[in-house]
Amino acid sequence: MNRVEKAAPILALLRKYEAPPSAAKAQGVPSSYEVVYSGISAKHRTKALLTSYPVKEIIEWQGFVVANGAASSAAGAYQIIRKTLVSLNLPGARVFDAACQDECALRLMDLRGWAKCEAGSMTPEAFGDQLAREWASMPVHTAQKGQKRWVRRGESYYAGDGLNAAHAGPDEVMTAVRAALAVPTQP
Repeated sequence: MNRVEKAAPILALLRKYEAPPSAAKAQGVPSSYEVVYSGISAKHRTKALLTSYPVKEIIEWQGFVVANGAASSAAGAYQIIRKTLVSLNLPGARVFDAACQDECALRLMDLRGWAKCEAGSMTPEAFGDQLAREWASMPVHTAQKGQKRWVRRGESYYAGDGLNAAHAGPDEVMTAVRAALAVPTQP
């Protein structure tokens, strides 16, 4: 079993709230891997499915939509914004397909402490707080200073920015994290 498979419960939760089936349906695309931020006008959306473009072209398109007034460049199942996608330093020719998007999400989870959580050196709750800093649809697990204001347990780290809100509940996040931690690692 690879690490993406082991993290599947968390990845499924992220897709459920970052790019839900209702968003795919509303945008007329076949899956969450094709969803773009809903504030991107139809005339500025990609001509083909996101999963058919190389990463370099996704990054260029993200810059274009923001330059043309979109409040976000979020794209794909995990709603990865341009700045974040650039920071992952992927080969430009790599196709932004489902496998690429899953690997991007896992890399972002690792940057937020997933490997530490797997190893037992970070609590699931602390990891949950870190997920909330990466994905606005995820809630914080402890009251803390968010990006714009103090946020309570269950709110988005980004609450108050006029754009984002938590959609998952803290207990649902913990269920997914604990399910992923329970999956045995294959040697």
